[in-house]
Amino acid sequence: ARSRATSFDWSADEHGHRDSGPVPPASPSSGMSRLRRASSSSSAVGKGCGGSASDWLLPAERLGRFRALFSTIERHDHDHVALEEAREVLERSEVPWDELQRLWALCNGGSGGAPLGRDGFACVMHLASAR
Repeated sequence: ARSRATSFDWSADEHGHRDSGPVPPASPSSGMSRLRRASSSSSAVGKGCGGSASDWLLPAERLGRFRALFSTIERHDHDHVALEEAREVLERSEVPWDELQRLWALCNGGSGGAPLGRDGFACVMHLASAR
């Protein structure tokens, strides 16, 4: 499957602005509900010390762009994307494929290459872009 999108800017919106309004990404232990809850509030800000928790926050603006990118990927299942279906988009990050596979497994709760929903895909994209 090929993505209909041709490029993706990992760090800025279409006007060159950096993200604001951080949102914590989901972790395997917290599930995707944490990501959904936080994404509804643009004022969710991490209180990290010297680059800790705030480094892992997913800005609401970026979450929206990753969700939009998810919709551009041609996939068999409307609600989920398989690892191989997302490969072309993921490789644009220039993160080595074996690391992308590990990020994928991390974002789906350790289920290896199992398909991800829109927010799980956003989690992978965020972690890859933060690398």
